[in-house]
Amino acid sequence: MPLDAAGKYRMNPNFVRAKYKDGESSKAKELEKFIASTGKLWTGTKLSGYGDQGPYHCGECKYLAGELCKHEIVKADPQVKKNAEGMPIVNAAHGCCEFVDPR
Repeated sequence: MPLDAAGKYRMNPNFVRAKYKDGESSKAKELEKFIASTGKLWTGTKLSGYGDQGPYHCGECKYLAGELCKHEIVKADPQVKKNAEGMPIVNAAHGCCEFVDPR
């Protein structure tokens, strides 16, 4: 694995997305540790990469349930707004994370 200028290991974000795509909660903790050791991997929130400025969107993702996201890593992301039950509220028209998976 290549090192960055600070001497930390840098992993290809595409590999990270594939490895954590299924999103078990233990994977969220493992991903948090990895990000802590390497630094931010993508735009948007630190853990899941969620952002609601486009250009991609949640609208056709299999994890979308109305305006909520069912992906475990997005659920574990402290920077994503949640409803009273703790489910992530996403913008289906303009929001997206790094784990989007079209139906």
